[in-house]
Amino acid sequence: DHFQHAAMIGPITLLVALVAQVLRPVPQVAKSVIAMMLIVGLSVLTWQRAAVFRGQEPLWRDTLAKNEGAAIAWYNLGVALLERKANDEAESSLRRAVTLAPGMAKAHNNHGVALKRLDRRDEALVAYRNSVKTDPTMVEGWMNLGSELAVRGEHKEAMDVFQRALSLDERLPVAHHSLGLLKVDNGELAEALRHFERAVELNPGFVRAYNSLGMAYLTLERREDARRAFTHALQLFPYFTEAQHNLNILNAQDHVQAAAEQIEADPNNADAHVTLARALRVLGKIETSNEHFRKAIVLKPNEPSLRFELAIALSKLGQQRETIEQLEQAIALDDQLWQAHMLLAWIYATVPDESLRRGERAVELATQACRLTNSQNAECLSALAAAYAEVGRLEEAVQTIDHALGLAREAGMPSLIQLTEQQRQHYTQGKPYYQPAGNTAAP
Repeated sequence: DHFQHAAMIGPITLLVALVAQVLRPVPQVAKSVIAMMLIVGLSVLTWQRAAVFRGQEPLWRDTLAKNEGAAIAWYNLGVALLERKANDEAESSLRRAVTLAPGMAKAHNNHGVALKRLDRRDEALVAYRNSVKTDPTMVEGWMNLGSELAVRGEHKEAMDVFQRALSLDERLPVAHHSLGLLKVDNGELAEALRHFERAVELNPGFVRAYNSLGMAYLTLERREDARRAFTHALQLFPYFTEAQHNLNILNAQDHVQAAAEQIEADPNNADAHVTLARALRVLGKIETSNEHFRKAIVLKPNEPSLRFELAIALSKLGQQRETIEQLEQAIALDDQLWQAHMLLAWIYATVPDESLRRGERAVELATQACRLTNSQNAECLSALAAAYAEVGRLEEAVQTIDHALGLAREAGMPSLIQLTEQQRQHYTQGKPYYQPAGNTAAP
């Protein structure tokens, strides 16, 4: 017990003095032998005891083996188990802690954390309430309680709880952000904006708060402020897809207006039609987008990239025949356009309509796509595996999809990982993989 270290100094000093007095008549050689034996013995005991201190878990387990009623030991063990995500055992340890010490607020709070991880949300809510009831000044308990109430849709009480947390500590960026989100849902945009601005002021690296700030600015028609907020979020975390999507929509809205004005001035402005088509696609207006892609193609019939972009949109709409037609024309115009090779191979190999499948052509196209990408593109390899399976070359299909799956995992592409795993399951069962009806989108 480390609390006794200082208290033991006196008794140990007296014991040493007593032993020295007793050993005074003993010859020096004998004293040396006794000292060496004592040192060796104590060293062995120290070595054995040191194993207990190799980590928090063994330390508190050893404590509990000697004193099962030590609430603080159960609590500390539970926290250590939470850190390594041993949630079932953590919940059990923390439950023992709150049973032994009902007044330990932090034990109630962390018990709630464990229960939440186990998806026992009702019990977690009770635990969080117990934590703040036991200690009304416990900020962490109020924060967890507010988050749980917000998830359950109990927004009014959640707002009150976050306000309580901020009354205890105003410098809580997460509380400001959470309260801001609730204010948005409640239609209090000015108040929400104030909390988002305070959140990023307190934590300039708070990526999600910048995105929320941008959305608030956008709702209030402060477009340039919104653009700066989304851009800053992406500077902090370039892979933040939600902020990128919001910025794309904001830019697309601006492009729609500018391109529409250019087309009104010159209906034959192909570049303006392309800009408008791309912007409309971002905004989800696919049919109208396709109309402008078609107009651009009429004005620039030898531009393969336009036909490829139109094909992507058509494939998502399930318009398979026109998709194939546009891709074949794009490839005829540019046989180095690997994306077109890949998409067309995928369609020929996996299209639900059997009359449109062309296995050998799919192999040819996918092989070219892989050659152009040095067999380092997971999507191209996925298409090649599908093509091999369609023509009955299942062993090669499994080898190729394994390569694709490895690359997808390295790149962290969850949707492609899921697809390639589905493909592999089909191929190992001796059958090709076909896309669900109405879906011919690329892998």
